[in-house]
Amino acid sequence: MSNLVLLPSIKLSAINVERIKKGISVNLSSKEITTYTAPEESFHYYSTQFDDLIKYTNQKPFKGISQAIVVLPELKLKNEYLNRVPDSLINDAIGINSYGRFFPLSRNTLNKKDYPAAESTRFNQYSILHPHASLVYYPYGFYSVHTGMGPINHLGFRIKNDFVELKDRQKEHLLICAFGGSTTWSQFCFEGETFCDVLEGMLNKHLGSTENKSKYKMATVLNFGTFAHLVFNELSTYLLYAQQLSPDIVIGHDGWNDLLNGLISDPFLMEKHKLTYTVVTENWARKISDFENPERSNNQITNLPNQIVDAYLEKKYQFRDICEKDNADFIPSLQPAAFSKQSLNLFEKEEIKKECSQKDALLFQQNIPPLYERLNHNINKDSDSQWLNFHEIFKAVDHSKVHFGDLVHTYPEGDKIIAENYFNRIKKQHQL
Repeated sequence: MSNLVLLPSIKLSAINVERIKKGISVNLSSKEITTYTAPEESFHYYSTQFDDLIKYTNQKPFKGISQAIVVLPELKLKNEYLNRVPDSLINDAIGINSYGRFFPLSRNTLNKKDYPAAESTRFNQYSILHPHASLVYYPYGFYSVHTGMGPINHLGFRIKNDFVELKDRQKEHLLICAFGGSTTWSQFCFEGETFCDVLEGMLNKHLGSTENKSKYKMATVLNFGTFAHLVFNELSTYLLYAQQLSPDIVIGHDGWNDLLNGLISDPFLMEKHKLTYTVVTENWARKISDFENPERSNNQITNLPNQIVDAYLEKKYQFRDICEKDNADFIPSLQPAAFSKQSLNLFEKEEIKKECSQKDALLFQQNIPPLYERLNHNINKDSDSQWLNFHEIFKAVDHSKVHFGDLVHTYPEGDKIIAENYFNRIKKQHQL
């Protein structure tokens, strides 16, 4: 196959260019021929970063090309950039965003080519699988489908093999199950870059060395991270899929989703039951019931800071207690956010500036940091809880490096730090 990559007129940063190159290498076979082209206004800029770059013109014939790949800096530019694709290639055109993720450009739904498990369950079949992260409703809540960053299974987990087989693993096989939202899934990381993948690699390297003094000879880290999951969703996922595996260690890597949704969850449910939920489920309830009143604005804060933090901690400790009754070591952690760093580098500042220009962004920009500090204070008081506090850990990271691609999602360098800290905790606690 021969591919044509159409670079944008916008001059993307060197970091974005490297992520795009990585995305192309991950998603395309090394045997495929790839030709790069850029328009007049950005040709000189990209010619220093891509070998044998061809200048794009509307009249330029591209013969022998079987697939067009369009670098799309922003989704709102989709139609403008599609106009550059040769007519014969439009129907199967691929988009690639600024952090290297592949997605169908000319279709609004995923098919089996994009996602081999698209028809594996009735709920996948019933859902409109959107190219940009779908939440799939099913009887136990929802799971997420996010393609283009590496393999995912029929439930959207970044797990390649049949994890049920791990029920019958050998005693020398250390099993770790990680739970959380899109930051555990690792939205900006390709396969091999996520903190779960890096942690597994570090553990196996150590367990195979002469330094290892434990009974364990190999390790598997299962990534059960799911977009938009709160702690209670994590607990549900654990009971449905992981409890049967009797994991040795369970990681709860979270905080942001509970605090954000806690701001705007139903005040009666919060007051009565300390119940926080993914607020998009309110829209599902409206559609199921044909409720015609206008949707509530997500800018309306309905709960007090102490209620939000207390609700999060109660569910977190409930998750911990269940895991410990199952003889699993539970590692509670507070995920980092960009404001955890003492200062940001230029790339991080620019990406966060773009994110904060979006609708409803002021809600979390203004209200989440003080909630983090309140939660941080509570965690620091709890001397017996064994928290791994990444909000504190990231205060000491090298500010010149890129750790975040937005307010909360980590880039590979951030995932690496997270993996290293989990590794050190596990190595010490389990005397590996």
